[in-house]
Amino acid sequence: MKIAKIQGEQLSRLQDAFRRFKPPDTPEMSTTDVAKLIVHVGYLYVSEEVIRTVVNEFTHFSTVSFSELIDIVELVLRRSHRHFRQAFDKFESQEPGRLQPCEVYKLAIALGMTPFKRALHEAIHKVDSTGSIDFKGFLRVLEVYRMRNGFTQLEVDEIRRGFERFSLLHKDVQQVPASSCKKAFEQVFGQNSLDAVKRAVKDLDDGAASGDHGLQLAEFFVWARRVREEEVSATRSQFCDCDRDGDGLIDYEGCVDCSVFLGTLPFESLLRTSWRSLRVTSVMVWISMNSWN
Repeated sequence: MKIAKIQGEQLSRLQDAFRRFKPPDTPEMSTTDVAKLIVHVGYLYVSEEVIRTVVNEFTHFSTVSFSELIDIVELVLRRSHRHFRQAFDKFESQEPGRLQPCEVYKLAIALGMTPFKRALHEAIHKVDSTGSIDFKGFLRVLEVYRMRNGFTQLEVDEIRRGFERFSLLHKDVQQVPASSCKKAFEQVFGQNSLDAVKRAVKDLDDGAASGDHGLQLAEFFVWARRVREEEVSATRSQFCDCDRDGDGLIDYEGCVDCSVFLGTLPFESLLRTSWRSLRVTSVMVWISMNSWN
């Protein structure tokens, strides 16, 4: 499948990220940071191994310019899409050549993603309201999911409102000052996410101390995704702690312990009802119950 040239919002995101990753007052960034940048702008489904291979084939120098970065990203996407095509064709689906939403979710996990079900289902419905998609539709789903940074439309709207509450005009550009980012994300994600926010925005706190002006809207969404990833990481770690015998399962008491840790313990009757209707069987299922229900 032919890869479209990077332009519009994708180009803008890459420009913002390039400015953040390159050293001040220099025209190029280190090749060792290219993989981090690509993940940073939302290409969560791209293998770091593929990125490193492409970078090594593209240049023998230790730095790249912005135009070279664009060429590298396009090469990475082209190679990744060939891998996706092979995985899609090998996937055993109910309807040959097309995937149902639950199958899209399974394939995304097989490709190394950690998708959020509600956001992924919204992306599928946006691409094809019938719910069944072919390979081109699958690629469009991944792009919609990426552009929303893995959030649902309701979450996107809430994050946008958070940006508008805290943003200021700086040199004709609306942005949230680096010194206000922590407070902005705390309001967006709530009291239960304070630790996740603190870990996610550490680099921004360092930037505020060094005079960084802050985040424009596109990068505000990128950092919001980093907060969500910190939440997921903490939840996964807590699940493993509650999995006392290491068999990938937690009992009811473990479920209570996880809920207490997350600060989301409901009334016991509600928790028991949920427990009976949804037996928690893996880290991903627990995360999905906490994040999506």
